[in-house]
Amino acid sequence: MIDDLKNQFSDGSLTILNSNFKTAAVVKFLDLFPYTLTSLNFDATISDIQYFTAEVSFKYTVYNILDADGRTRL
Repeated sequence: MIDDLKNQFSDGSLTILNSNFKTAAVVKFLDLFPYTLTSLNFDATISDIQYFTAEVSFKYTVYNILDADGRTRL
């Protein structure tokens, strides 16, 4: 049962870039999981490349904002 719960969560990172596209900060999320996801529309009659987009919302237990090195807390 506990192993099943561990498989439902994951850690994640959000990298914040500066105007030169260099890492300015990293936000690390613990026990991250999706709780909403919009649908993906598919149309087989379109001959051009179709890129799928969706919106997702996550919940998490803790987040830490770190310096560009990913280790030093801000």
